Amino acid sequence: NFDHSPLYVSGSNGTITITSNPRISLGRQSQILTLFGVDSTINLNHGNSLNLMGSSNIVLSSGAYVTFIYSTANTAWNETSRGKVN
Repeated sequence: NFDHSPLYVSGSNGTITITSNPRISLGRQSQILTLFGVDSTINLNHGNSLNLMGSSNIVLSSGAYVTFIYSTANTAWNETSRGKVN
């Protein structure tokens, strides 16, 4: 069963920094999540259930995306890719 619906994230045309703990609600083993930035800039910081490549923060501008896979081993969403749609 493959369930991978992308989520579109918008911040009302302003810059938003997600600071909640966990940053994204916990998932289930091997669940895939793709976030697309829409009309705003969304800052995602490494930590608090987000394991970003190189431990570096990510800025999702409009048209940018990041994909994660959830692991119960480290109780985190682990980044697998990021990019920008032209």
